[in-house]
Amino acid sequence: MPGGLPAGSALKEPIAPPQDIVSAVRTVGLVPRRHPRPLDAAWKDSLRLFFPAFLEQFVPELAAQRDPSLPPRFLDTELRRIQRRARVGSRQVDVLVELPLREGGETWLLVHVEVQSRKDPDFEHRMWVYHYRAYDLYRRPVLSLAILADSSPSWRPSRWEASHWGCRVMFEFPVLKLLELRPSLEQLEGSSNPFALVVASHLRSQEAGPGSEKRLREKLRLCRNLLSIGLSRDELDGLFLVLDAILALEPELEERFEQQVRELENEMELTVPNRWLEKGLQRGREEGREEERKGMMRHLRRSLTAVLESRFGSLSPEVHRKIEELHDPEQLPSLTVRAATVDCLEDFLQALR
Repeated sequence: MPGGLPAGSALKEPIAPPQDIVSAVRTVGLVPRRHPRPLDAAWKDSLRLFFPAFLEQFVPELAAQRDPSLPPRFLDTELRRIQRRARVGSRQVDVLVELPLREGGETWLLVHVEVQSRKDPDFEHRMWVYHYRAYDLYRRPVLSLAILADSSPSWRPSRWEASHWGCRVMFEFPVLKLLELRPSLEQLEGSSNPFALVVASHLRSQEAGPGSEKRLREKLRLCRNLLSIGLSRDELDGLFLVLDAILALEPELEERFEQQVRELENEMELTVPNRWLEKGLQRGREEGREEERKGMMRHLRRSLTAVLESRFGSLSPEVHRKIEELHDPEQLPSLTVRAATVDCLEDFLQALR
């Protein structure tokens, strides 16, 4: 895969994210950041929300073969099985997706995407292990794709090989090196493709840190852009949540950003998605508003229960009890998004164990 934008892939038509995920994030607000690497959560959320858009922008040949009548299926349980058996060290962000194809040839294939934000000497080997583990699990074609989000221009792993006594294995995988897209940054920022805007926000985040006035200016400008380029409401909601996490600001700058976003709302007669739930909870804790916090926790639990019941029907008393035992305001929004995307209730319950 070339480092720049593939021919014919820029300025794609907007692709709506899955409705169940959008409803979940709209209900609970910004998916909380995971420390100490908040970009991990943002990247995984963006892949889950905008996977078809990702293919349209950066793997257009595969996107043309996708069956648009069937949504991609994220194989979280299967990926955990592969991760447990692989024993190849820590990973950053990876997803395993079952992608339905149009009639003719293969009916579906597996797509394994890994986002790597720093140099890792074992990265190529891990890509190989995950690739053959996925193939061994399903005996279906597997596309393994690396998104390199690091800041090193010279690091571009794309092959793993080993040779012993005449037996040789060589594995090559396509790479999307985000730094190589910097010459196309303005084109990415002007695209109506949600994932192109995710990549643009990541590139802007590498230019200045959370305490920089430059990042504040770029975040405001990108916010204005995404409000004015004609995205659907669902796209706007999901995209704003992701970009807010990628372009995180220090508290003082974040307060200024919030104020200017409110002014922008009035100016454009739009309502930006509710993105301050987590900060509201934090302020409530700091100021001792325990009753307010308890009320918000009840709201989060009800939201989680509503998503589960809408997908899987009535819940058992045991499941209700487990939900009532959840007290972490950062965990509940993530669990609600998980509830909207898992294939069965058992997969969700594994996340509670």
